[in-house]
Amino acid sequence: MPHHTYQRMNVSTLTPNESAYLKVAECLVCAEALDFTEWFTGERKRWKRTEYTLPRLVYKRLLQTEPFGRKLVYALPGTKSHYQGRLRHDLSCTRIILKLSVTGEEVISERYFRQQAFRPVPDGGILFDHSLLLFEFSTAQQFKKKAEMRRKMRAYRRHLSKFEEYFAAEVVVLFIIEAPRYEVKQFVQAGRKQDWAFYFVDFPSFLRVEKCAQLTAPIYISGGDQKEYPLT
Repeated sequence: MPHHTYQRMNVSTLTPNESAYLKVAECLVCAEALDFTEWFTGERKRWKRTEYTLPRLVYKRLLQTEPFGRKLVYALPGTKSHYQGRLRHDLSCTRIILKLSVTGEEVISERYFRQQAFRPVPDGGILFDHSLLLFEFSTAQQFKKKAEMRRKMRAYRRHLSKFEEYFAAEVVVLFIIEAPRYEVKQFVQAGRKQDWAFYFVDFPSFLRVEKCAQLTAPIYISGGDQKEYPLT
């Protein structure tokens, strides 16, 4: 397994220790306490183990914290998310990872892609048996820069084969966009056709789907024919 990837653990068979929390932090740019708990238990609720472990890791300077509203956000030391807009983007990426990786798939962090000098750098990836799902999250502000979105798509077209060769898997790129669904559809329809490796979805629709149906819900707009499909 490559560094900075980590498979979900089942809390019923393994009690997560400090090392396990740090491995999860390697997969995520940043996370709230509830995100750690959801990773281990599958449930988004308060858990004494998380509330005990995270402050200890901060005290030992193995994690750092940043305020986000009334909450604390945890990350590895040296992680740079100094302004609230970036924190909101990174926390959204954490939610996406938690929604997509529900059955023990291998999670590949943005940090790992950077360390291996991949271009472009995805916000994260989920490695299945024979396929790799990369995702890009765009906030409402980022989506306003349509030219930048198109530039990133061109970069993926040029370098998709490098991802396929490195991971020995078929690659799909999912663009998750914080915008109304009709705007996402218009963006796809105005673009290049036959981009079968690309799928698009609006963030509200993505969040409304139950986690167990995240991959099978037909909410993803194909860059190939602009129709809606599941990811599996």
